[in-house]
Amino acid sequence: MPGENDDPLNMPSEDAALERFKKIRAELEAMELPDLPEDEIDKRTQAISSIPSSLPEVPSLESIRAKAWESKERYDSKKAETAKAYRQDRENAQGLGVGLSIAYIIVGFPFVGILLGWLLDWKLGTQYIKGIGALAGATMGIVVALAQINRNAKNT
Repeated sequence: MPGENDDPLNMPSEDAALERFKKIRAELEAMELPDLPEDEIDKRTQAISSIPSSLPEVPSLESIRAKAWESKERYDSKKAETAKAYRQDRENAQGLGVGLSIAYIIVGFPFVGILLGWLLDWKLGTQYIKGIGALAGATMGIVVALAQINRNAKNT
């Protein structure tokens, strides 16, 4: 109703709120609570306390610390195992790489020697230079393979 209350929040006036408070207070004072004897209060308190609680038991601080320490130790041991496995994998991969490069050297050098011997035989019209090229390539392959092995041994 316009003009009745100028408050934009439609709040009751201070006098109306005070009257309402007094009315509620009087109603509360008029209420009568049943008087219970002390024995009845004790019985009800015991009955309430004997009801099993649905809340879990709160663990002690020491048990929480022990569990946290065990968890940390498990985490650290797993981390160390993982690091060891990665290191082992890296070493295995490095060894595989060195082994393959040595194999390619041992096979490749004689092949290159045979190829060069064949070219010389073709140009010169001979037949024996292929064998010399294969022997020279095999010798060079073994020398380079041994150098590769020594270089790898120094790095590890």
